[in-house]
Amino acid sequence: MISQLTLDLYRTPHHEFERYMPGVNLEILSALKAWRSVSSYSSVYLWGGRGTGKSHLLEAAVREANRLDQRAIYLPVKTILPNLEMILCDLTEVSLVAIDDVDLCCGIHANEEKLFHLYNELKERGGRLLLSSTSRPDVVGFKLQDLSSRFREGLVYQLRELPDSDKTELLVNEANIRGLDLPQSTVNFIMRNYKRDMVFLMEVLALLDAASLEHSRSLTIPFVRVFLKEHELGT
Repeated sequence: MISQLTLDLYRTPHHEFERYMPGVNLEILSALKAWRSVSSYSSVYLWGGRGTGKSHLLEAAVREANRLDQRAIYLPVKTILPNLEMILCDLTEVSLVAIDDVDLCCGIHANEEKLFHLYNELKERGGRLLLSSTSRPDVVGFKLQDLSSRFREGLVYQLRELPDSDKTELLVNEANIRGLDLPQSTVNFIMRNYKRDMVFLMEVLALLDAASLEHSRSLTIPFVRVFLKEHELGT
């Protein structure tokens, strides 16, 4: 079952450590890389708001483990919640389990119990558990207090939102990687007039990439303004 699941759970092929813009989160990125090989802690719990790079780091960690011939799996709870209890029972041969949006399990007794047992099992056999959430483990809302306690035993880091200057740099870098000519004036226009969280900005970049190819148009401010209005991507 695990081999079938891993085929479809990566949603963003560019999520690699090398393409993560750390900015104010540089120490966390360094700690996460070191944790995979030298830390005695069996878990890392990353928490933060939308667009802080939680999913990026979890997927990057799993990809890196797979490249090192380690069995690792990325589990996006938002996508697989109805099947999560069953999936958590089938991870005995996996050395790294990365669970994205673990806070969505709060209040679901069966899932909290399975997470508790998974934590203990991985710790006993030297495996690793990497988690993301919107809040700290002590306040996020787990009903099973032992589960919250276990997560607090590991490393807990808050990911912070990038400043606009780093977001601008990341947008330009990603456009360059795509081979997309995105003028600085257009980047500035987007940053001034639209939402500035990184999830939205990456979605806009993907749409503009496709639109530029489809319409054979340069990404001038007038073209981008009309295109985003037509797609109801407002401020």
